[in-house]
Amino acid sequence: MTIARSAVNRLFSPVFILLAGNILYAGCQWLLMSSLVRGASVSLLGSYSYSLSILAPAIAVGNLGLRSILARDFANEFDATDFLKLRWFCFVAAVGSLIAVLAIFSDDSQTLIVVSLVAFAKMAEGCSDICYGAMQKLNRAAAQGVSLTLRCISAACFFLGFWHATETVTSGFFGIALAWLLVLVVFDMPNAGIRTRDLLTSVLGSDLKRYAGVARQSIAIVITALVGSVLVAVPNFFIERILGLESLGYYASFFCFSVAMNLVGTSLGQGALAGLSRLHAVGNTAGFYKKVITDVALLIVMAGVALVVTAVWGETILLFAFGAKVSGMHSVLPAVIALSIPMFVAQYLSYAVTAIAAYSSISWITITALVVAVVLAFPLVTNFGITGAAAIVFVTGSIQVCGFVRKLIAAGGAKNAAKFADVKRLHGN
Repeated sequence: MTIARSAVNRLFSPVFILLAGNILYAGCQWLLMSSLVRGASVSLLGSYSYSLSILAPAIAVGNLGLRSILARDFANEFDATDFLKLRWFCFVAAVGSLIAVLAIFSDDSQTLIVVSLVAFAKMAEGCSDICYGAMQKLNRAAAQGVSLTLRCISAACFFLGFWHATETVTSGFFGIALAWLLVLVVFDMPNAGIRTRDLLTSVLGSDLKRYAGVARQSIAIVITALVGSVLVAVPNFFIERILGLESLGYYASFFCFSVAMNLVGTSLGQGALAGLSRLHAVGNTAGFYKKVITDVALLIVMAGVALVVTAVWGETILLFAFGAKVSGMHSVLPAVIALSIPMFVAQYLSYAVTAIAAYSSISWITITALVVAVVLAFPLVTNFGITGAAAIVFVTGSIQVCGFVRKLIAAGGAKNAAKFADVKRLHGN
């Protein structure tokens, strides 16, 4: 009876629900990508992936690193409503400017339409992200998992509904944005303690000063997010320029499985962030390291299972997901998964480093990885194609893992040294 109760409790634990929500969210992304390939072409999937790559830096700037600051705000210095207003203002300014520039200088109308619709959806997602930070602060990780599930189901229904109603695949992106906006207002904001009427109040001069203070505090986080978004987009940019949109579509088909695994790392990191921050704050270095090592080991085991599954049943999975044309290149899939494993680990470790508030270290490590990616991208993609693009992910992920591990070890040593000095002072030595 005790074992059964323990299993049930673990099954419905907040972290598990959050992980399940992220897995379903990954499934939603797969459904979208599969629909683009089956309903249109591999090239349209490449156009969608390219649009995400273009938007990523603007989204990173617009996000302003607010979620991490809010989740670590144990002193209740900040208000989630203010953060949601600030996120909206920054996102509209950053992404709106990018779309305006594309409208002026780009003659590719399809890409512009896709970028605009995806940006609308990403704005709703960015606002929900603030709510998730507030949920983390309130220890409501399960609510975030439920929200991701609702977003997954509603996005799938609205995407397919708009697509079939208009007989235009790209209109489905508007359906996704509308679905996510509804989930934001109906579920996310109430569970984050944010009232709609508070958002409608005017912004005063004192609010602007407070927002400016938050912006200054988040500079390191913004730089990290900006560099990280460009780092992820580097393989996409070079594939598009060297091999074309269709090859980018193939790469996106394979890499979506890596993205799903990366969401597992994100889920573990998000679920552990508040606890790791507390362990670090009280000086429990052993507990901190134990938690990090356990989670990383679990992540590597799951990645190993995914690698075996794709190696054995990769052709069948790709046939089911994207059709015969993509499944014909199934031998590339296990290589992409294997080369992405350092990225999964680095994703989790970035949250561990965030827990010790070493934002500048994350920035420098990510900048180093970006420089290496840009240097290696052209020869790797030119000579090895899609596998070369995955090799970029392997190299940059390995650089990040080594840098994050080194920072965590150094931080633990500094914490222990400080504790030893305090003990000596207490004993008068």
